[in-house]
Amino acid sequence: MKTETVLAMTGMGSTALLGMAGIIATAVTSSKGRAAAKELADTARVQQRLADAYIDLLKYVEAVGRWAQLVRPVSDTSPPRTPPALPEPDVEHTVRAKVFGYASAEVRTLYETWISSVVEIRKADHLIGLRLDAQDRHSNYQPKEGDQTDWLDHLTPWGELEDKLRPAELEARASLIAQVSNELR
Repeated sequence: MKTETVLAMTGMGSTALLGMAGIIATAVTSSKGRAAAKELADTARVQQRLADAYIDLLKYVEAVGRWAQLVRPVSDTSPPRTPPALPEPDVEHTVRAKVFGYASAEVRTLYETWISSVVEIRKADHLIGLRLDAQDRHSNYQPKEGDQTDWLDHLTPWGELEDKLRPAELEARASLIAQVSNELR
């Protein structure tokens, strides 16, 4: 074989190898670019879900917090005004699912603390209602010495509602809102 032929074939082989290397490099780079774009899109989607969950949580917390602060006021109008309604249970379930699906561990813990304070207010509201109803139904009741009459006492749970439970709910709500706000920034 002539030197020119060998050189020509070597040149064509080198060109083909370089061309293949370029194609492979382009494919690898393109693949990495697609992977990076997918990862970026996935991250954006997760962040949007978290933001949506936190906004729903904030709306729910404010609605329930408003109820908690207005239920069973110490002084009321005649006839008594109706407290704001609590959100529907399906709203509560949706918010809870989003919190436990997307929220940070700290937000979940603060949510549990806050919702526990709301449960205590609900219990106090129920107890006050039962005792006020008992007073109405047993208005002529004259206790005998030694009779247990705490079932008629609505002032003790009312005092606890005002002095302990409402402030605890406000504090728990403020902590939860502050943490959510920090995480949304």
